[in-house]
Amino acid sequence: MKRFIKTIFAFSLATAIGSAAGCSSSPEETEAPEEGPAEVSVDDVPDLDDVLADDEDASAAMQVGDPAIVLGRAREITRRTASWTRAVLAHVRDAVGARAPDRHGKTPSGHSYGTWEHAREDGTVLRATVVRLGENRFRVMLGAERDGARRGILTGVFLKAAARKGAGRFHVNLTNASEVLGAPAGVTGVAHILFANGRDDVKARRIRLLDTRWSENSENDEDPANYALDFLRRPGVGGVARVAATGDLVEALEGSEFFGARIAWREGVGGRGDAVLVHLKPEPRSLIGRQRECWGPEGLREAFQDDIAENDEKDGENEGDPSKCHDLVASDPPEDTGAWAATDSGDAEVDAALDEAGATAIEESEAGLEEEIE
Repeated sequence: MKRFIKTIFAFSLATAIGSAAGCSSSPEETEAPEEGPAEVSVDDVPDLDDVLADDEDASAAMQVGDPAIVLGRAREITRRTASWTRAVLAHVRDAVGARAPDRHGKTPSGHSYGTWEHAREDGTVLRATVVRLGENRFRVMLGAERDGARRGILTGVFLKAAARKGAGRFHVNLTNASEVLGAPAGVTGVAHILFANGRDDVKARRIRLLDTRWSENSENDEDPANYALDFLRRPGVGGVARVAATGDLVEALEGSEFFGARIAWREGVGGRGDAVLVHLKPEPRSLIGRQRECWGPEGLREAFQDDIAENDEKDGENEGDPSKCHDLVASDPPEDTGAWAATDSGDAEVDAALDEAGATAIEESEAGLEEEIE
């Protein structure tokens, strides 16, 4: 499979890194400390395992167009973004475990905090700190120290709904995580993550990987990739996914293309996918075409339609009626690549879940802050 080698979003690495974990100076806290602050405990550390879990039914559903290319690409975007995020959050788990903080204290602004430390065999010390900003609002910071030098890995805000569950917004410095901790391996760039897992019936995540490079794609170092993923699971029911990527996706065409798709599925029933393909370079930009597909419970195509005549040999000829797929509503993914870039908007169902949980109300600038502790 060809790698996605063109950028799709108007983000600069300097701007993204500047707001990412470990790269901002300690700000003056603007929120008033609570009266009689309670000590921070392990229950105040978010656990995102359920929101980042692979959904096999969802993976099977991602069959828009030729399975060897589009299905594979959708799976790659979903699994890569989730696996890299899990790798970083595993460092939080290593530092915290299931134990009480190694020490408690108060910040200069009067907020209570707890800090966990974990010494690795290679001499690196992981340090996770959680600061109580309000009754159920916490700042989360993860850093790594080796030979006296500290590198920031993660910063963010967690809104607690229950023990280790709720909603939040995190910034992850993939470069530091890879270089200092070795996982995710060979990756550079920044990840912005919004999540909601406070409800048992809805698990939502939004991940934007910005200016990302990885070692197995080193031949494309001069042109980093960006990925966009919205993902919502309703356990035992179904879900939706919204994925985007760019690159040289159509061998018959010169230059690069943009692929965006929305996938919806019902567990044990089947699903539908609606996709758009846009020519990006060389200019001018132009719409190549759209694809719509339905599949059954085994992920096998039941109907397919596209308006790309030269694509019939590769993805198959039109067949059936994809206008109604198990009563799942069709969508028209936007042609404008900028519409896929925002961290505060995306798929409407994911928007609703993140909004309800409060994740999108967390300012991007706040998620990138670190707080000074004594």
